Amino acid sequence: MIKSGAITALALIVTLFFYWAPFTQSLEQKVSVPRPLFGAITKPAINLFLPLALPPGQSLKNLPSEFYRQQAEMTDKLYLSTNEELASAGQAFKKWLPLGMSVSLFFTFKIVGTFLSWLMILAVWLIFRILLWSGVIK
Repeated sequence: MIKSGAITALALIVTLFFYWAPFTQSLEQKVSVPRPLFGAITKPAINLFLPLALPPGQSLKNLPSEFYRQQAEMTDKLYLSTNEELASAGQAFKKWLPLGMSVSLFFTFKIVGTFLSWLMILAVWLIFRILLWSGVIK
């Protein structure tokens, strides 16, 4: 049977490996929003608000190709300025980012582990009840 501290020990071991991982240590050098994540956030926002800004009777299909070039240029500038602001704001906290990420990961594992342990207790109880009901266990 697994001891109650096994989940905590496993979470601590994974957290320590994560803390010394190259990705986590690289956070001290440069913090930036990944381009795919930025695109995944801005594209739906632009698609939602752009039709609201168009004059009545005009659709996105009628816009000239110059508009889409300017939209891509604006998105690039917004991406660069977002990363510049993030870099300047996080300058004082760069030293603590790997530690903060590791502590967050630890507590995430603890919360998920607690939830899963209660789920396993419920599943075992249900299996036991089914076995009692079917007559396999008396």
